[in-house]
Amino acid sequence: MYYDAWFITKYRKKILYGEVEKNKRVTVREIVLRKKYRILRVAMGVDHLHLLLEAKNRKCLADMMRVIKAVTSWKLRKSGL
Repeated sequence: MYYDAWFITKYRKKILYGEVEKNKRVTVREIVLRKKYRILRVAMGVDHLHLLLEAKNRKCLADMMRVIKAVTSWKLRKSGL
């Protein structure tokens, strides 16, 4: 099944541009390669991350979202934002 998922920043802060955007894209690619997820498209606005992905079932989808959100959030906080 194909799913359309997106994450927004807290309070819709417009922080996903420039260096932050590049780092977020690299982080998502690293997660996808390491976990062998199938993400078909990644797009970013200044306040959200949009993913088109394929998952076997909803449990698999929930696991993907949990990992992607946790790791990208952790790396963003670690960088000082």
